[in-house]
Amino acid sequence: MNRLKDFMIESGLMTAMTIGAGIFGLPYVFVESGWFTGLLYLLVLGGLVAFTHALYFGVLHRAGTKDRLLGLSRKYFGRSGFQFGFVAVVGGLLLTLVVYLILGSEFLQLVFPGLDPRMSFALFWVIVSLPLFLAEQRFAKLEFLGVILMTLIIALIYFSADTQGALAKFPATDGENFLLPFSVVLFSLAGWPILEPIYAFWRSRAAKAGIARPITALALGTFFAAMLYFAFVLGIFGSAAAITENTVSGLTNWPDWKLGTLGILGLFAIWTSYVPIGFEIRNSLARDMKLGRVALLLVVLLPPALVLAGLDSFLTAIGLAGGVFLSLQYLLIILVSRKVLTLRGFKKLLAEFVALLFLIAAAYEAYYFAF
Repeated sequence: MNRLKDFMIESGLMTAMTIGAGIFGLPYVFVESGWFTGLLYLLVLGGLVAFTHALYFGVLHRAGTKDRLLGLSRKYFGRSGFQFGFVAVVGGLLLTLVVYLILGSEFLQLVFPGLDPRMSFALFWVIVSLPLFLAEQRFAKLEFLGVILMTLIIALIYFSADTQGALAKFPATDGENFLLPFSVVLFSLAGWPILEPIYAFWRSRAAKAGIARPITALALGTFFAAMLYFAFVLGIFGSAAAITENTVSGLTNWPDWKLGTLGILGLFAIWTSYVPIGFEIRNSLARDMKLGRVALLLVVLLPPALVLAGLDSFLTAIGLAGGVFLSLQYLLIILVSRKVLTLRGFKKLLAEFVALLFLIAAAYEAYYFAF
């Protein structure tokens, strides 16, 4: 009975902390590439991500230290490995804040329809930036609140939509846009940071009883997140007037009360994610780069500066965050696992394939953005 409870906690945490703002980019890429192509990406990338998560959990267990990804990168690849990992992790987190800024301003306009887009962006930036000047411990539980709100958003959209025959309105495949879903789906499925607290939970409780590592629970958690994403896509297909890049702006046919409800839920969901990520970046810059108070200013000013500099497309920001930086993060996990674990046979072959896939994806997305 205790093991079943632990299994549900581990699987639930994996699902909960996987679901995030990337969900709002999925309907558009499912339409552009074809809904079957999008579903294929969810399943295949979900499997590859789950495999990489299993490797990283094994790394944490085998390493037997308190080091996490950046510490392990320094240990096995020296200063250059640490710098590579630091740029990949912090760069990805900063771009995630850019995604949240763009999306959050859209939600604010749902609550206040007459608000000027520039004013909406500035106001949302102030709202999410102010808590970063306060004590971090006051906001320790924000991510769990954000998970609840995201779940309510999915439920609101799915159960109020006419999903019967929704897929028939859109093409199943489109060869010209076959590669489009990769970065958005990866951004949506990435959940490796939650493995570190899950490992600590398992080590403190289950490991003492000699219970095997929760690889199945973690994979199931990723699968559940993928299925919730598909339910969200079906809900949007069955209710939106138009399928837009950020989903939100295409819901013009919804009644005001429903738009307002979605806007409020979305605002709080984004806010509860933005603040912990902001603290994580601030702490990394202050601790690892010795930037002190300058770190806070960078966290507050850099994301809006990137938006004002032209990175104002929701899909482009997700493409960079997922296609480039998350691909590099997962590549780093594979490289570390090759140092720590003894991989043989199919596992070794699959690890090599995944590493090559993420490397090619990062290079392709960077080239696509630049040219």
